Amino acid sequence: MDKTVSVDAPNTWETSGGIEFLWNLGVEPGHRLVDYGAGSGHYTIPAAQVVGESGIVYAVDTKPDRLEEIVAKMQYLGNHRLVPVLTGESTMFLPFRSDSIDIILAYDILHLLENRTKVYREFHRVLKSAGMLSVHPRHTRNDYPLANFSGLTLDDVRREIESHQFRCVDAFTAEVSHDNQVIPGTIMNFQKSGST
Repeated sequence: MDKTVSVDAPNTWETSGGIEFLWNLGVEPGHRLVDYGAGSGHYTIPAAQVVGESGIVYAVDTKPDRLEEIVAKMQYLGNHRLVPVLTGESTMFLPFRSDSIDIILAYDILHLLENRTKVYREFHRVLKSAGMLSVHPRHTRNDYPLANFSGLTLDDVRREIESHQFRCVDAFTAEVSHDNQVIPGTIMNFQKSGST
């Protein structure tokens, strides 16, 4: 029996504020983008609109109901190249060719991961040489401490990522979507070490 997903239309962040945020981040038409830990699509939905039909967005999550919600929301917006990617709780492998992804968004997800080393290795593997890993590290020591980041500062998170062959090229505060609210948050952008 088919299950019908009941979902609201995309919200204002997903159809306006998120689009502006991603343009400012450097997302462009034609990009291949991974939203890692996509949740209900607060970044997936605007990213699909920015990359357009010449690009593609991969919504990666461990929960099938979340991916179904994203697909249902996209029906309101027409035909975009969105691919839901279901991963297992312990699966760190990303099903993408090496050096094939322009941008990875890892927003409000890393604190939940036990083995971030494997995840960083996969990010490094699939990113193009000039690709960007964009991280919104929530729940650090001074930001509602939770799970695996509760004892870390933002500098600790930056150093952790840089220790896996990345270098931080930009860090800034912006209005971001978090738990259906728009709040100020820190964004850190990384490239592979040695990339220009």
